[in-house]
Formats: sequence, structure tokens, C-alpha cells
Amino acid sequence: MDRTTNSSPTQKHHVECFKDEWILNRKLIHAGGLIVDHHIEPPDTVEEGAASYHLIGYGLNDFNPRQITRMDGKEYDGEMKKGDFWLKPDRTSGFWHWESTDECLIFAIEPAFLSKVAIQNDCANSNKIEILPVLKSHDPILDALAMQFQREISRAELGNQMYVESLANQFAIHLLRDYCAFPTTPKGYKGGLAPYKLKQIINYINDNLDQRIGLDDMADLLDLSSYYLCREFRNSVGVSPYRYLLDRRIEKAKELIKNTKLSLVDVAYECGFSSQSHMTQHFRKMVGVTPKVYRNSL
Repeated sequence: MDRTTNSSPTQKHHVECFKDEWILNRKLIHAGGLIVDHHIEPPDTVEEGAASYHLIGYGLNDFNPRQITRMDGKEYDGEMKKGDFWLKPDRTSGFWHWESTDECLIFAIEPAFLSKVAIQNDCANSNKIEILPVLKSHDPILDALAMQFQREISRAELGNQMYVESLANQFAIHLLRDYCAFPTTPKGYKGGLAPYKLKQIINYINDNLDQRIGLDDMADLLDLSSYYLCREFRNSVGVSPYRYLLDRRIEKAKELIKNTKLSLVDVAYECGFSSQSHMTQHFRKMVGVTPKVYRNSL
């Protein structure tokens, strides 16, 4: 069945051109101006008008014998392998046809989100961002980012929001650096965070372990972009803000388990985890045993 659509992803919180009634299975992540939509579709044909967002299709099938992609007056007709992708810029119409059940990640990126990231990171040409179309290609960096998003989507519970926001910013920076008509390279700082800024952000994390801490909240606190916060925090501490936050939450969980009679459910909430199972998953990975086993061993 042929389909034609023209919409904005933020209106429905998913990529509207791939409608639910045609999709066998769907999961997604929504991170501000970026939506990651994982779905499985039977053979079909899709047409989309000049939408107000950029669209990337990343293949998860080991092999797709025939994919037809048309945009910007050009066409690709051939096989698609795992990791191959296409990129349709905003204001560009697109056509796709595939002849086997298709599993993929669809990334919908709001142009305003890219502009925000470019301005925050003092990118060259941030006032004229023009994403280039790609009919079929393979990109190792995009590959790594897509796999990280897929792991987050496949979790029984979605992971830490700050981690997802960090991935979204890395994704945006990669598009700006490698898929723009004009060079859009971010300028960098050197030497890590200033000592007073490092102390400020660490105190903020330690004082709010039981709260939802977003990457944008931390970046705003230091008047930095999310991209440079991650980069300079890692330069200063040796790990990402997400990993540092997770380490501190696990340490707090160990202290509460050891020194209080709180239930494990309450411990999880006191440490900012969404549930006991969420805490258990990370606790086992980092401590080597479950919280219950850890408490029984004391």
C-alpha cells in the first residue's frame, strides 16, 4: 500500500510518516528535538512530502535484497545491509520502497534543535545550517551512536534521561560536523572544567541524587553547552557526567543498605532510580551482586 504524509514529529511524539497501523512493532525514545523510532515493517512503499524535520533511516536487518530510495532528484535501487542509512533533509520530499520485512531505527531531528546545539557550541556557520541528502551510505560513528540508542530502547525500562540527552547532543554534533553543506565545526575549550565549576557541578549532583538530573540542567548551571559539559567533565574527572552520577547513586545505595532499615524499593527512590529493578540492574553490574545479596552479606 502506498502512503503519503507531511507532518512534524513533535506533534505526535513519533515519526508520523510511518503510521501505527502499518507497523508490526514499535518502540521509541523522545529526547527534546530528537526522536528515535525503532520499528519493524512489512514490505511497503512510502512517500513523504517536504517535511519540517530531518529524517534518517538506519537499517538493522542483516540483509535487505532491494531498497529503492528517491530524494532531491536522485535514486538508489539496490541492496541494503545492516548499518546502511539514508538521510532526508527537511523541505525535501522522499520516496521509499522495500520488498522484505524491514527492521530499522528512524531518527527525526528538528532543525531548531540542530541550530540550538550549533549556537551553544559556537559552531562556524551556525546561521546557515543546510543538511545534505544521503541515498545510501555507512558511517562508523553513526553506527556506534545508533547501537547505543538501540540498547536504550531495548531495555525493559528506559535508561537515565541524562544519558539519552547526551547521546542526542553527540548525534547532533556529528550531523553538524559531517553532513552540512557549509563547514559547521564546533570550537573547543582546553584543560577541562575550571576548579570552581567542577566543584559546583559535583556539589549539585551530590545534593540532588534523589531527583531527576538532566544534562541540560547541569549545562545551564555552568553556562556551557551539553556537548562541552560532557567533554570537559570527562577531561576533569575521567568519566562522563552520566557515569559519575550513576557511580554516586550506587555509592549512596550501598550506604543506605548498610546503615538503614529502608526497604530496597525506598532505597531505589532515595537514590534517584526509577524502580527497584532499575537499581538492581546497575547495582549488580557495578558491585557484582544484587542489593539483596549485598544486604544479606553485611
